[in-house]
Amino acid sequence: MMTTYNNKKENIINFVDLLLEYSDKNNSALEYIEFSKMLINLTKINKLFNIFLNNFSFSNDIKKDKIKKIFSGIINNEFISIILTIIDFNCIDSLEEILNNFIEKCNTKNDITSVKIISAFPLESIQVKKICSTLEKKYKKKFIASNLINNEIIGGIKIVFNDIVIDTTFSNKINLIKKTIIEKENE
Repeated sequence: MMTTYNNKKENIINFVDLLLEYSDKNNSALEYIEFSKMLINLTKINKLFNIFLNNFSFSNDIKKDKIKKIFSGIINNEFISIILTIIDFNCIDSLEEILNNFIEKCNTKNDITSVKIISAFPLESIQVKKICSTLEKKYKKKFIASNLINNEIIGGIKIVFNDIVIDTTFSNKINLIKKTIIEKENE
């Protein structure tokens, strides 16, 4: 049975609230946010996984079985059970919307700031944690980071959150030097 648009919209809200409730109950907001980001990225990167989830040729039981097999031991069982329920309610096509709404609400509720760390290559998790720790000390709030790769960056990193940009990339430093030279020439 397909859900109607209004029911689907209500279901999305209910699933977001359910994720919030479980993340609060287990004191695992950051973990649930990470799981959500992992699933969002997987559906974007792996087109076959996305096609499988949204293909009505596969029964919900088959989809649920594959989800359990793929994520067992990687993702918290309660989180997996919510994803399985999303499948049961035929809302899997709204998974990204549900997870993004959850992340946004969870961040707001827990005063967590999302930060993008842009680099030329993937940073190790210890490096990301160190950057977040430094930001937390300076700004007196929690940060959760995503590492984005930009091949145009020669070296260094660019940190972006709210309306703040901290640019320590080599290209930015070169541009600052150029600007200084041009200003000196114009004096």
